[in-house]
Amino acid sequence: MEEKPSEKEIVKILHAILYAFEAAVGTPGSKVLIHVSRKIPEIFGKFGFDLRKGENPEESVKRLLKILEETGMLKDTEFKRIDEQTFEFRLGECSLAESKVHDILKEEKVFCPYSIAVAAVLREATGRDVVLSESELTEKGSVTKMRLYKYVVL
Repeated sequence: MEEKPSEKEIVKILHAILYAFEAAVGTPGSKVLIHVSRKIPEIFGKFGFDLRKGENPEESVKRLLKILEETGMLKDTEFKRIDEQTFEFRLGECSLAESKVHDILKEEKVFCPYSIAVAAVLREATGRDVVLSESELTEKGSVTKMRLYKYVVL
């Protein structure tokens, strides 16, 4: 009898498909964020996350990362402000990287799916557009810089 894939294996497959899709289509992060940021409160609200009016944007992101770390899928996350408009999201360890998808896509221009979620929260928390740099994929995680703009022409 054939074994069915576990939930974690299915998530890894979907993660790899998203990376491959991004690489093939070359979708800019700003176009993705418009749609993702509208759904963030609804999606992450199911896990106890809400955007709090007047809260520092970094604190909103850090609360989201804490929830995501509690799932066991992420470890050693760091979100910091580099300057007035620029932020950096470091994902030290991602259980999805175990699938070796980073090795396959290392040379591609892709965005870590978790960085898209982080940028979407940043966009909603600040009311400003966020542009992501391509994620630097590491063996166990990624590093993604993002910058705030008053508006972005798509």
